[in-house]
Amino acid sequence: MTTSINANPAQTVSLVLNTNDGYSSSLGFVQEILSVNTNGQVAFTLSQVPSSVSSVIMFVNGIQQIQTVDYAISNRNVTFLNNGMTLITTDVVDFYYSINFTGISDGYNPTIDNVYYPNGTLATGFPQNMIKLSAGIYKYNLTLPKATIGTFIVIASFIPSDTNFIEKEVFLINVAAPWGNAFVSPG
Repeated sequence: MTTSINANPAQTVSLVLNTNDGYSSSLGFVQEILSVNTNGQVAFTLSQVPSSVSSVIMFVNGIQQIQTVDYAISNRNVTFLNNGMTLITTDVVDFYYSINFTGISDGYNPTIDNVYYPNGTLATGFPQNMIKLSAGIYKYNLTLPKATIGTFIVIASFIPSDTNFIEKEVFLINVAAPWGNAFVSPG
């Protein structure tokens, strides 16, 4: 998810992350590339349980396969059905699917991982933990430099419960030079 914020140079911006908003009883999306370890391999195990069998999409070398014709799914197990094609170790097998998750994992504090200046330079001193305000609500105060205008990119991360992958939140902070009571857009 991406959040856009407008600010002034030297302003302190509070970045708020709501891990409950949009994540409670929600779907996450997974992309996995699984290895073909032996020629003729037909069995694959997904790292997570899909939210539904119909959400699983399989590609072999970039070509989408047809569920029930080219592959079958049961829980996390995928069976390639070899319809006119035998997998070899150089084949690339991708899976895309949705998973269910709710809120944020207990004991994991979201972090601000990176801050990029408008010129692409990476700010030092990160990652830093966000401050917990209440259940699922976290914030981080970022003070912007005085003389820099343009778009800052801030990347935060957290781990939703019932998953073993990291979700990213991107904050775009658009800093414009003040001009009277208006703003001059960053160029």
